[in-house]
Amino acid sequence: VQLGDARPARPLVTGLAEHYTPAELEGRLVALVLNLKPAKLQGAESACMLLAADAPGQRPPVLLVAPPAAAQPGDPVLAHGQSPPPAAPA
Repeated sequence: VQLGDARPARPLVTGLAEHYTPAELEGRLVALVLNLKPAKLQGAESACMLLAADAPGQRPPVLLVAPPAAAQPGDPVLAHGQSPPPAAPA
């Protein structure tokens, strides 16, 4: 996964192959969790987690959490009504 800023790309393993083609994912903005320890999934290292939700009865049955168009790399993911954390002192 290319993070869109100066940080190097990270390997990402998902179970989305049966729901999305590589072309449907290429260049798409998605929400990721990056503060996880790398883990072996399906025999490969994954260093982040893609946020998605079950959507039974829809096609595809798994929907990706899409950030707003104005989102920037590193923006926090917040629940509806949640306030962002205070900025860290410089």
